Amino acid sequence: MNWDFNSSEYSWKDIEVILLGRSISRILEIKYKGSQETKEIYGKGSEPQAIAKGNKKYEGDIKIGQSELEAMIDKVKVITGSSDPLDLPPFNISVAYVKNGMIRTDVCIGVVLKDVEKALKQGDTDMEVSVPFSCVKIKYNTTS
Repeated sequence: MNWDFNSSEYSWKDIEVILLGRSISRILEIKYKGSQETKEIYGKGSEPQAIAKGNKKYEGDIKIGQSELEAMIDKVKVITGSSDPLDLPPFNISVAYVKNGMIRTDVCIGVVLKDVEKALKQGDTDMEVSVPFSCVKIKYNTTS
């Protein structure tokens, strides 16, 4: 199989993240992954004869500035009447990679926040908030 290879890689400046209907400007990091349970199937001998696939799992983490967290809290108040971001109903996170006129978009579908922690220590000039999440699916390189 011969795949075309383009050595042009995406950098941080090429990313745009849409969360709760708005572009996040104070985003510091995003990561997301899919994983699948596997089990080696053994028979005669000591080597696996096959690998069985089980359930899939999708999760991620987004690191944002406090101002973005406060915007999320404002949004959850509008949607649910609560001021707790953990009360947000499932939502999507779109991550667009834009370079040379080409757009590749990944979508984390059905995102539910797992933890929200605010913290500051002496000497900090701003607050960075890491928000881990689970989701039901990740669609890679989609236009929807």
